[in-house]
Amino acid sequence: MTASTTRALLSALILMIAGPAFGAPTDDTVRAAIQFAYDKEAEAASLKYVNGMLSVRTRDFQAFSYGNQMDLRDERAQLMGLMSSAMSASESTRILGLHRVDANHASCRIHQEITVVSLERVTGTPMAVTVETESQDEWLNTPRGWRETECHMSRQIITRRPTSIH
Repeated sequence: MTASTTRALLSALILMIAGPAFGAPTDDTVRAAIQFAYDKEAEAASLKYVNGMLSVRTRDFQAFSYGNQMDLRDERAQLMGLMSSAMSASESTRILGLHRVDANHASCRIHQEITVVSLERVTGTPMAVTVETESQDEWLNTPRGWRETECHMSRQIITRRPTSIH
């Protein structure tokens, strides 16, 4: 576990423990818990562990790209293919805005970047592919913590560039 993940976990735990003592969870408590879930997903991405990346979702999770429902089997297959050939991967998610629907539901506007470095098959040149996404994500507070129920992607940019291997 990285130092930043440990700090995020401790912050989330402190807020979750202190929250009930002061009444209903605050927006800051909810934001910290959801950010922790995004950070957990990022840590799984750095390990190229697709099941871990998807573990923050509910069983009935749905994703929409520009209003059209996505086939999650295709998403999983694409992630598996991308991660299986990756030399390295990183992910970061920033919550741009949070709206509490009620005590157990929240909606987040986010900006997420995933970068995967792999070797070009023909030339052997290291290439970095970055997928930059903005979306509106819906979250539910479950007995297992906050879980993502829906993702409504509004913008996605994919860039590909040569890179060096450190």
